[in-house]
Amino acid sequence: MLNRYPTNVVRGATEVTLGDVYGVEDKQLVLSLNVPASKAGTFAIGTITYSYQTVVDDEVKDFSGELPLTVEIGAEEGALNPAVVTRANQLRIAQVKEEAIELADKSEYAAAAAKLRAVIASLASDPTANSFEMAEEIDQLDHYAQRLESKSFDGELRKEMRDQSYQGRTRSRGDLALRGIAGGSSENLPRESDAGTSVILRCVREGGKLHVYPESDKYNKTMRVQFPRAIREEGVAYLVDELLPSADGSFYRAHGVIRRFVRPVEVIASRSSGTRRSGTGKASTVKGTAADLPTVTGVGAGILVQCVKEGSKLRARVVSDGYDPNYNMRFPRSIREENTLYVVDEVILGPDGGSYIACGKIHRLVQ
Repeated sequence: MLNRYPTNVVRGATEVTLGDVYGVEDKQLVLSLNVPASKAGTFAIGTITYSYQTVVDDEVKDFSGELPLTVEIGAEEGALNPAVVTRANQLRIAQVKEEAIELADKSEYAAAAAKLRAVIASLASDPTANSFEMAEEIDQLDHYAQRLESKSFDGELRKEMRDQSYQGRTRSRGDLALRGIAGGSSENLPRESDAGTSVILRCVREGGKLHVYPESDKYNKTMRVQFPRAIREEGVAYLVDELLPSADGSFYRAHGVIRRFVRPVEVIASRSSGTRRSGTGKASTVKGTAADLPTVTGVGAGILVQCVKEGSKLRARVVSDGYDPNYNMRFPRSIREENTLYVVDEVILGPDGGSYIACGKIHRLVQ
């Protein structure tokens, strides 16, 4: 049994408890069976009996039945059922993720990565590998293998892999599969500010996942792009040489050199510690609202700051290179407006070492 359901042996039969069944999802049981060779014809391989309870006319009632399992054996191997093969592969991948986590917990990172690499190799010639779901699974396995090989396996990545493994082996809902956005970074990509004839892509977050879509008009903007997981970063735009449709025409594949697209006045936020400015400047004080600020059309020698909404609060974040974009900032509240860009004379590290202080004059950036 490839799923992760509770089992019990009762009078020589294996009893599987599937748990509650909901109307919004299928409840699937996937079994891998070894059967003896047989002559051509219909071959019985077992019987599944089932029982369940449901509410009928405000009363809980019991139902039961059975399903005979047979296989048609002929001179040639029968056609595979793509849906069954895909689901079986997804369950095997989920199981291997669990095994990789166990090895990583013992600091056996090379062995954990090797397990994932072995699955990638086995799927290379699988006919289902051309589907978007399996292409995403394979790319994600490669991303996790890279993180394990570089020994950058952290708590966030572990949680993500564990969640995917659990959901993959117990649920059948597409919105819960492959959740997680840990580990992606586009920092080391070459950067260009002129798209030219290249295709513009945008990475967005949808339901706890990072998806990539084309922005260029000649492509279907609702079709997803199969894109390297290791460089997906929410809100970032990319350039690729071209997009090619998949074999079934349901998604695109990125081809050519991938670059980060830097639009005018956009400044790349660095996740590295970088070189942070230090100084003795006084914290900025401003009267009025953002509309009252003097305006500039360029960043110049200043520091670019953006106001973003986090829950019910408006936070100021530094987006210029060399600063940590996750640090909170002491910034005048009266001028905070969501998504507004500001240029500050100076930004210094706060006394706690984990926040910033805006110093000097503040201008509103007009694009």
